[in-house]
Amino acid sequence: MRDRKIVIAVASAMLVVILLCSLVGVALAAVPSADASRTIDPQVVQPGEDIEVTVVFENVAGVPKSFALNETIPDGWGFTRGTDDASAFKPGPPPEWVWFVVGAGDTKTVTYTLTVPVDEEAGNYTIKGTVTSVNPETENPVGGDTTITVGEESPPVKYDLT
Repeated sequence: MRDRKIVIAVASAMLVVILLCSLVGVALAAVPSADASRTIDPQVVQPGEDIEVTVVFENVAGVPKSFALNETIPDGWGFTRGTDDASAFKPGPPPEWVWFVVGAGDTKTVTYTLTVPVDEEAGNYTIKGTVTSVNPETENPVGGDTTITVGEESPPVKYDLT
């Protein structure tokens, strides 16, 4: 009987330790490691026009970390890499920039150009992105501008020459 109580006590203590570690892990993972924001210029365009996109993020983790930026852009749109100091780049889709080490408090800036297809339908289109860090892995959403409005092309102007 005494051995059974010891086994139950040890198993209960192990369960409490596992639960506490899980809760601490969740709490740590929920702490953001980057503060990221996107600027889209212009936000209202016509088919065939270019859009300049800038993403700026800061390492707010307090320690040097590795980061990756992923941007999901509308299907079929042209993409041209602009300026950045990424350690590695994958054009995608989606495009991904990677920094092997970003110092605590350091800021990174990425620019790229999107080209709206000439036959794109009028409507609102969305860009979404995340800045991911490792150890522990944390996904930080990119805030700021997210919507591009494609307007309808104006009909050709007709002149009466009479």
